Amino acid sequence: MRYRICVDKELCQGHSMCVAEAPGLFGVSDQGQIYDTVELLVATVAGEKEIASARAAARACPNGVISLVPVDD
Repeated sequence: MRYRICVDKELCQGHSMCVAEAPGLFGVSDQGQIYDTVELLVATVAGEKEIASARAAARACPNGVISLVPVDD
């Protein structure tokens, strides 16, 4: 099973909890706003370890802006 990582960048406040949980999947970009926003380093996860990291990042997000959507193969 593969999952696409979805992020609502409009609601992201750049707390960077996703980066702390899954640094290989997420980064933070400075777009000249009041706060930074999440940057996806990997759009789709497939391996058990990557999926677990993406789920941990989604749970850690204080604003709940990260979700995983199953991708049909």
